[in-house]
Amino acid sequence: MEPLPAADRRADAARSDRRRLAARSGRGGRRRRLDGRRRYGGARGLARPPIRRDPGSAGWIAELGAAVKTRGAALVDAPVSGSLPAAEAGQLLVLLGGDEAAVETVKEALAPLAAAFRHLGPSGRGARFKLALNHLLGAQIALMAEVLAGLANDGFDEKAAAELLAGSPIVSPAAANYGRQMAAGQHEKLFGVDLMAKDLRYALQVGAAKGVSSPIAEAALGVFERASQSGLGAANVSRVRTLYP
Repeated sequence: MEPLPAADRRADAARSDRRRLAARSGRGGRRRRLDGRRRYGGARGLARPPIRRDPGSAGWIAELGAAVKTRGAALVDAPVSGSLPAAEAGQLLVLLGGDEAAVETVKEALAPLAAAFRHLGPSGRGARFKLALNHLLGAQIALMAEVLAGLANDGFDEKAAAELLAGSPIVSPAAANYGRQMAAGQHEKLFGVDLMAKDLRYALQVGAAKGVSSPIAEAALGVFERASQSGLGAANVSRVRTLYP
């Protein structure tokens, strides 16, 4: 049998890992799985690490890593920058937190999906940096929706405006892509409204714990919470544009 082309291998890996991603919410459930009735990672002798989704806050990841370590295993948090299309193209940036040896194992498992890896330190550091990225992204998406609404209501063609903004050196590629989605009314789900609101709440909690105010995160969270209250919680984040006339 001929080997699959690289692109097909990446797409297959993305689909396979999506099937292995088990979304679980609530810290209580995760705590119960650490009470000795179930063992993790190397303690189970797995050839490749289990992949879990929705890991929670960076602080919780660090706590989880310490608990896993007592069972003779290692935990690596490996959030990514990029969505499913980037995974299928092998273009994810993977942000790693954990012991060096465990990180190398995770790199092997995620290599088909990734263009680059960054090891940021012990368990929890990958999740913390991912939170910073989503803090920044949430603010940009909320502001893009506001700016496009203002231009549209002042007589500009919204699609043309979105393209002009996208070509500006002050607009990030991510904000440009979401702006195009908003202007075109195309809202394929890549990142849900409620998930963004959750990450912005985490960002506020992290800042508050360090005595740092985050007024922009607070404002952006207000936008996503309003979208959620309008029934858009499960929709793509670009749908916040529809909050404005």
